[in-house]
Parts: sequence; structure tokens; C-alpha cells
Amino acid sequence: MKNLLYTLAILLGTVAYAQDSDAPVDNMESTKVKTKTVKKNGEMTETKVKVITNKEQEVKTDPDQADQYNANQIVPPTKVTKTIMVDSDKDAAYETKSVISYYTYNDMKYAFKTGRNGFVVYTVDGDKEIILGTAIKSSKEDLYIFTTSTYSGVGYFDNNHFVVEYYNKEDNVLMTQKFKQTKF
Repeated sequence: MKNLLYTLAILLGTVAYAQDSDAPVDNMESTKVKTKTVKKNGEMTETKVKVITNKEQEVKTDPDQADQYNANQIVPPTKVTKTIMVDSDKDAAYETKSVISYYTYNDMKYAFKTGRNGFVVYTVDGDKEIILGTAIKSSKEDLYIFTTSTYSGVGYFDNNHFVVEYYNKEDNVLMTQKFKQTKF
């Protein structure tokens, strides 16, 4: 009888642990290091560039099949973040570090490159980077002042999407743009 109670307690504890409410996330990280030797001021200098690519994607099943044992998996957006570090001298430390996340808006892909006080939003056309605007962190937590060549507004992150709200003078309305995480 004692063994039966212990077995039952272990089984119930295992079932309760398996029903954890945290959403599972598929995470993949890759690291590439390239070393180049360049001639600078008549002297050969070794430069290392390290790129760390991190892809995160939530694991989800079709909500219409929630009661089924083997429900179909749906593919949610993937958050892709690249960290680029450059070492321009021969020590072990990297001198510069850039973090880039990717989003889409109106079926165009945009890169968000972090800076000191915020980030720069740009898109790539061939080999050219076209800057859409800049987002500067405001004194209010989690808010950014987003400035482009045609408007200025307030930006914030909502469910891992970047939302910009600005006033359109021509139409006399508040406009909202939503940059969604892109799938790579």
C-alpha cells in the first residue's frame, strides 16, 4: 500500500510539472568569426569580426485543434537578432558591438540597429542601406521618440512588435504603424 501511494505521488507530480504554463521557445544560436589582415598606415593589422545570430521562435499548435493529441503546428514569427563585434587590435576584447533585429512593415524588411540612446531603422536595397528613421529612448520608460524625414512620433514595443504613433497634419488624424517581427 505504501509503495502504491509513493508511485501515485510521483506520477501526479510528474503530470503537474509537465503542464507548465510557460510557452516553449525554439532557440538557435550560431557564431561565425572572420579574420582579415589589412594594411593600415604601412603596417599589417589583423581585424576580427564576430557575428552571433540568435533565432527565437515560439512553439505553437493550431488553437482549433486544442483538444487533439497531435495538433498541427503553426509557424509564428521568428525573432532574429544579430550581434556584430569587431576587434581591430590584437587583444582579446572586441572594441565595437552592434545589435541588429529584423522586422517587417507593409511587406518590407527593416533592420533595427542599436546605438547609444536608441536605434536606427533602415532597409537594404541591394548593397545600399536606406535609413527610414531614428528612435531615441525617452525619459519615460519603454518609450522612444521616433523621427523620420516626414514625421515624428512616439514608438514602443508591444508583444515584440515596434509600434509608432504620430499625428498626420494633412488628414488631421492619429496614425499607427506596426513593425512586426519578421520570419527569416
